[in-house]
Amino acid sequence: MSKFVWIKNNLNQGVRAIVQLKTDDGSKRELKIEFSRLRTDKDSGRLMSNGYTRITDEEYDQLMDGSKIFKSFIDKKSFVKYDLPPADAFTDAQRIMQLEADKGALQAQIDAFASDKASLQAQVASYAMQLRDLQAQVDAAASDKTSVDSGSEKQEFAGDEGTPDFSKG
Repeated sequence: MSKFVWIKNNLNQGVRAIVQLKTDDGSKRELKIEFSRLRTDKDSGRLMSNGYTRITDEEYDQLMDGSKIFKSFIDKKSFVKYDLPPADAFTDAQRIMQLEADKGALQAQIDAFASDKASLQAQVASYAMQLRDLQAQVDAAASDKTSVDSGSEKQEFAGDEGTPDFSKG
């Protein structure tokens, strides 16, 4: 999973970074990232963009390696990199969208756990039934052994009538 960084655009204008990258198979692809500036709606005063752009560590490294202009913006503090999201990195709308996404992800985990729970409960019921069957077989085998042992004792002592009594002796 990629780690993210946040880039704050301190310029009074938006900036589009375009870098040509070589892929593993030797072909080229473009990495395009728009870095918006801090912007508010003139009529309502509502915050439209907070000037932060979230990118992956990999994209940041590619921009640093492939774009001298991006690197100079970082060096001059026109762009500031944050490893953790600053408190003001999200507009209210972005926070709501993120919370909704987090809620959806948590609900998916709950659903998966509920499914796992149902599956595990079915397994437990199956194992309990197998255990009862095995216990019944053990009980039956123990009962058969006891009756066989009892029967053999009766046969063994059945012939005692003709045994001489040595106690009189």
